[in-house]
Amino acid sequence: MTGMAELDAEIAAYEQRLERVSRDDPGRPPLLNNLAARLRARFGLTGDESDLERAVQACQEAIASIGPPGPQAPVYLNSLGNCLADRFARHGSAGDLDAAITAYEDAVDRSAERSPDVPAFEANLANALVDRYRRDGTAGDLDHAITIVERIWDGGTGDPAERAGLAANYASMLQDRYAATGSLEDLERAIDVAKTALAGCPAGTSDHLMLLINLGGALQGRYERLNHREDLDAALEAFRSGLAETAEGAPSRALLLNNLGITLAACARIDGGAPGVRDLTEAVTAHRSALQATPGADRPQRLNNLAAALSDRYQMAGRGRDLREALRIWRRSAAETAPYAPQRARRVGNVARGYALRYERHGRRRDLVRARKLYRDSCVTAMASDPESALATGLEWGRWAIARTAYPEAADAYDLAVEALDQLFRAQLLRQNKEAWLRVAGGAASAGSLAHARAADCPGAVRAIERGRALLLSEALDRDRAELTRLGTLGRGDLAVRYSEVSQRLKRLLDAGRELQ
Repeated sequence: MTGMAELDAEIAAYEQRLERVSRDDPGRPPLLNNLAARLRARFGLTGDESDLERAVQACQEAIASIGPPGPQAPVYLNSLGNCLADRFARHGSAGDLDAAITAYEDAVDRSAERSPDVPAFEANLANALVDRYRRDGTAGDLDHAITIVERIWDGGTGDPAERAGLAANYASMLQDRYAATGSLEDLERAIDVAKTALAGCPAGTSDHLMLLINLGGALQGRYERLNHREDLDAALEAFRSGLAETAEGAPSRALLLNNLGITLAACARIDGGAPGVRDLTEAVTAHRSALQATPGADRPQRLNNLAAALSDRYQMAGRGRDLREALRIWRRSAAETAPYAPQRARRVGNVARGYALRYERHGRRRDLVRARKLYRDSCVTAMASDPESALATGLEWGRWAIARTAYPEAADAYDLAVEALDQLFRAQLLRQNKEAWLRVAGGAASAGSLAHARAADCPGAVRAIERGRALLLSEALDRDRAELTRLGTLGRGDLAVRYSEVSQRLKRLLDAGRELQ
């Protein structure tokens, strides 16, 4: 590979020059910074951690050599932040991530007001804030990150490569906010941003790869909500294209394999039968490979997805060993997830599913008790950080309870599901997106009403069905009168985007105000 040979030669040349330069030579810090950049680039291609460690040390020495007042301090601090962020992604150390955020903040604060480097420093800060959001679930970190990126995006950058990288990060952040709020406007925006940037980004670059990953993820998310098979097929194509561009051992390969496995599992649920089992077997293989290459912060997610594919294969092919392994891995995934991470509730719900499946297979009461408790814990916890998960888990729990004729339990499950649905519905701005959630509303509300009735709770049955009907008449529909969908046909789609963004910010402010009351 020509690129690797060039990196090897450049690294060797910088190391030789540094051997001839004294530690107090003013030319030493820029040499160290350049060496660090190339070591980090080689780590990105090979995954060799010794390169990353040497890069961190080179950055630290460069900063120590010039002191805080040095004019090049922001550049060296940004380089250090990049290396620490990579090490966090590799090993999941909270200390590395917090140190990276501090380095980026210092780089921004110490830069001249009109420095052309500031947007790049701010973009890196935004990425690190999102990583911390994914670890701790602090919504303020995600909102701050998106605000930073939107400011840079709106300001425009003339460098196509920088804009492609920014687009990849922006699309990823919008998907995070979609997961937290269920707002389909964020998901549609993520798809549009990624598609537009891909058209002008050359294949084989790291930005092209990340855009493929984010586009595939957003398409997969839209399939899960709207059930359009073409979205799933397009996501599969994006992930396979990304793998074709990625060398063995590259850190991004694990992410691609993980996403490919999720998409194959979704295809299996559609196709069923022998084709479905083949898809799931390929999905399990992809997830195992992704997990093997994931030692750091993403490990709980990789574990969760492997367990999901094994569980699906158990339900399709009846292999008991798949269920045993799935439950064991789901428990490990939940145990390794940070207590306040947004995904924790979803993973606890998956553990509940594992116990429910084992109860159905063996009839052990302790599995029944565990499953009921974990289902409820998952729904309640997810309401604040992952309402889509609360809805899905509540519906799954309700169906399972109905099948056992446990009607009071089913009524509890469906009540939580409808509460999550109401929250998701009110987060939408456009009518078609509200209608996407309303397609779930009738089934959830009627199932809940039936469960209350069979539990001899007639008032509860009435409340459940009326709550579902109330969504149809909700005042949240008033915002749709802005006729946002027509703006695109009039050539002013930019106004629809801005309206959506401002409305989302207004909603968050109103929600924050209610919490303070």
